[in-house]
Amino acid sequence: MASRVRVLSPALIGVALTVMGLGMSVGQPARAALMIGAYPLELEHQAAPGQSVGGTFQIYNGTDTALHFTTTLSDWQITPDGDLQLASPASLPRSASAWLRVSPREFDVPAKGTFTVRYSISVPAESKAGWDGEYRSMIVAQSQALPSRSGGIMIAGAVAIKVFVQVGNPVRSLAVTGVQPYSSAATNAGTEQGPSFQVEVKNTGNVHLRPVGRLEVRQGDRLLYQIPLNEAAATVLPDATRVFRATLPASLPSGEYQILAIFDYGGSKLAGGRLNYRVP
Repeated sequence: MASRVRVLSPALIGVALTVMGLGMSVGQPARAALMIGAYPLELEHQAAPGQSVGGTFQIYNGTDTALHFTTTLSDWQITPDGDLQLASPASLPRSASAWLRVSPREFDVPAKGTFTVRYSISVPAESKAGWDGEYRSMIVAQSQALPSRSGGIMIAGAVAIKVFVQVGNPVRSLAVTGVQPYSSAATNAGTEQGPSFQVEVKNTGNVHLRPVGRLEVRQGDRLLYQIPLNEAAATVLPDATRVFRATLPASLPSGEYQILAIFDYGGSKLAGGRLNYRVP
């Protein structure tokens, strides 16, 4: 079975900085600009039990100083609200961290330069019930701390590369498990916006999805509003739930309404859910 690497970004992408030291007063700008990146940021492979696959990725150093990088592996998952959570390697279900090797694990990247890193994935040969599905890991490349020219702070950067390994045939399936009104202390505070709605979806397949959807507000045969849901195509992992929210631009008059959530997730049919909504 041929391996496949999916490149999601057409260019080297910089990452956020991590302030490692002290000595910078409030409002004082950081004088040591640090930009690092990786290409690609996601690696996808399909493999059979007992098969080894691999490839390369690049680390980019956009600073004026050569940087030393150290790579580590991490398990990861995404919360329903979209936050990334890291965990120890091989600690989460469907972890591929034990299969993954990176070479070299430490390296130097010249100023304004790139370095090519090799990786390999060795899928165990055993096959058992429930073995098919997607496994994942994350390669984290952490740079050394870089002192600013003023000597006041230390700045370091890290870039994370997601790794997906599909064992067996992918199954794409998504269910809308809830559509309900949503409110919080900050919702609509001091605005003329209308009601907000929360849509919960669950990936019921065995491969990650990037569903793109819409929230429709209907009254009988009339379509009153259509608002994008997950317009950025955020990832929904297998067996995981994600929550997406939308706010209407104006309040609704008294009456009966139908709130529809519809998603295209790349499967053979759309996924949808409905809420009957009444405004007194």
